[in-house]
Formats: sequence, structure tokens, C-alpha cells
Amino acid sequence: MRSTKWSLALMTAIALASSVSAATYLLDANTGDDGRTGLSPTQAWRSLGRVNRQALQPGDAVRLKSGCVWQGQLRPQGSGTQGAPIRLDQYGEGALPVIDAAGALGAVLQLIDQDGWEIRQPDNRATAPSAPGRAPGRRTRRAW
Repeated sequence: MRSTKWSLALMTAIALASSVSAATYLLDANTGDDGRTGLSPTQAWRSLGRVNRQALQPGDAVRLKSGCVWQGQLRPQGSGTQGAPIRLDQYGEGALPVIDAAGALGAVLQLIDQDGWEIRQPDNRATAPSAPGRAPGRRTRRAW
């Protein structure tokens, strides 16, 4: 009985620690700085490359500032879970944020062998001559 209580307490502590450790990383293409923490609007990162280097954990979120435009590819690292997906979304008021591949080969957003993502990326553009542009619009996709 004592062993069962100890196991239950340990599992609860692990679950609480996991939920507390989830982070929301913000990007602002205009005033962000990759040397900052990325954890608040005044500490926002600037580039997709900085997000691409971050090992994301279940429950984390990456939010792009409304009205901003990034060029290149978003290739984030990490997988979420069904109960704690990693989310990609926007923050702030104004025009939808844009990720423009700017002629790069491959997808604007690359998730390779990754699960547990909820994507609310409103405007992905592939402007290479061989890849037609996508019409903007709010879409939600889940990858399990």
C-alpha cells in the first residue's frame, strides 16, 4: 500500500512538472532579437532560424506576431503528445503573419518524423516559380 501511494505521488509530481515546464515562444520579425528569451512580447525572438534551433517540448507553443513577414523555412524540433501538443499560432492584432519560402526548395513548414503538433499557421507562401502560392486563410491542422 505504501509503495502504491509513493508511486502515485511520484507520477503526480512528474505530471505537474511537465505541465509547468511548457513554454510559449514569441516571434516578432520587426523588433525581435534572437539573443532574448523569446518568452514575452518584449523578449520576442526575430528569426525562424532561432525557433529551428530550439528543442520544443510537449505543451510548448510558438506564436508569430500578427502583421509580420518571415522569409525562409520553419523547421522546428520536437514532438508533442495527444494531451499536450506543440502549438503554432499567431498573437496580437492586425494582418495575419506570413512565412514566405522566398524561393527555398521544400515546404515552408517542415515536420519530419514529428508528432503531436497543432498548427494554426494562417498564411504559408511558397513563392518559388515551380511552387504555386497558397491562398491565405485560417486553417488548423493536427499531426499525431
